Amino acid sequence: FDITLESTAAPAAIEDFTPDEGYSFLTAEITVKNTSDNDLTIGSSDFYIVGSNDYLDYSAAATEENGFTAEGYFPADITLGEGESVSGTVVFVPEDGASDLSIAYIMTYDDGTYDMYEFFLSTMAFT
Repeated sequence: FDITLESTAAPAAIEDFTPDEGYSFLTAEITVKNTSDNDLTIGSSDFYIVGSNDYLDYSAAATEENGFTAEGYFPADITLGEGESVSGTVVFVPEDGASDLSIAYIMTYDDGTYDMYEFFLSTMAFT
């Protein structure tokens, strides 16, 4: 599979939501393409934000169930066949002043093992 980080932003608000005091929104536009001949199941909760202390924090699921109504968010769960791709926005809520951030995709296998792929970000986008 190929994962492309298309863009990032740090909006003050998303729809009618603002982050809790001491936190900021970080959005990442991500495209995933299945380059395998096997199906690939992926979702927004497979993405994490990693800080300088290597702490993993889940993405905030921007779904209708959580009050988000706009289209364009990365699906909560989707299966991609060979050659299929999906794009969407993943929402994170890091602490203000977080530094050396990266976005990680963690692929977990049936036997409990996993592979982690990281995309390093410029801290300029989050200050």
